[in-house]
Amino acid sequence: PGTDYEIDGVPCGEDSGLGSAWEANVRMPGIVRWPGRVPAGVASEDLVSTLDVLPTVLGIIGREIPEAVDGVDVKDVFLGDKIAGSDDPEPERPIFFW
Repeated sequence: PGTDYEIDGVPCGEDSGLGSAWEANVRMPGIVRWPGRVPAGVASEDLVSTLDVLPTVLGIIGREIPEAVDGVDVKDVFLGDKIAGSDDPEPERPIFFW
């Protein structure tokens, strides 16, 4: 009650559900486990999308990533080769949520 309102045509109530673009629905934690390859106990704040799963798997097995595939290879984040907060500039990567 009293929470049903819209911003630019988007429902913004408490019941907006998992399909909404509220912060809690956009930033979901993920866990990667691969004993012997992924360092245990490491946390990263790098932005990773489910779109990155296919390119990352292809990169890990040494296959070329087709140009038509969305997402990027993030194996450096998973394997601990990229340290969160390092001075390495992030590539420009627009990600849209709707």
